[in-house]
Amino acid sequence: MGLPAGDALASAFVDLAGKPLAAERAWQQCFAYFGRNDARFDADQAALLLGFHLAGAGAFQSGNGLRRCGSAVLLPIVRVVRSAEFAGLRAIPLSAAAGAAERIIGLAEAIRAALAETGPEFKLGPALLSKIALATLGCVPAYQRFELKGARARGWRASFAAASIAALAEAARNDEDFRSFYDVVERARLRMVDGEPYPPMRMLDAYLHLLGEEVVRAAKEQGPPIA
Repeated sequence: MGLPAGDALASAFVDLAGKPLAAERAWQQCFAYFGRNDARFDADQAALLLGFHLAGAGAFQSGNGLRRCGSAVLLPIVRVVRSAEFAGLRAIPLSAAAGAAERIIGLAEAIRAALAETGPEFKLGPALLSKIALATLGCVPAYQRFELKGARARGWRASFAAASIAALAEAARNDEDFRSFYDVVERARLRMVDGEPYPPMRMLDAYLHLLGEEVVRAAKEQGPPIA
């Protein structure tokens, strides 16, 4: 099975991001808000936007304990993400991933610990932890079903660990197909709701997600092997 080209995936992403009611717009609003300075930032509003994005993306599954809660339960996460310790992770370039990978994992563990203090029933795995990091700081792709399938289809490492994060970013940074994806999005001058360009890690996330969707779709069309 041949993989779709990066420029075709980019065209699909540009079209999706331009639709005002798409889930992508909720991600943009969340990420943009977390980038505000303290004078224009309200923790309750940030928690609401994060909760809205996560709920729309299907992240409030019954198994993680968040489904029964309001956005206020996310306030400890807001405090962690906004701390000076992790401010330098916002919108990092792919070239900085190797040096930042341990701190990204530290961010995930800090989020997990902060939420555990709120209630031991909350269980955050790599998929949700990375999704929160992407939505607030744009520092790592989401390690979810389609992103993982997309990475593995390219033969790239795809586990939520420091060495793997660094290797994934480096593989993408030197990859001609991802560069094609990146260039098409750049030429389209795609901007978020605040007028800023997309962070590189969100671009990588979009590439992997769309590629993973195509891999799954092609496998369904092909059907099971004939015995």
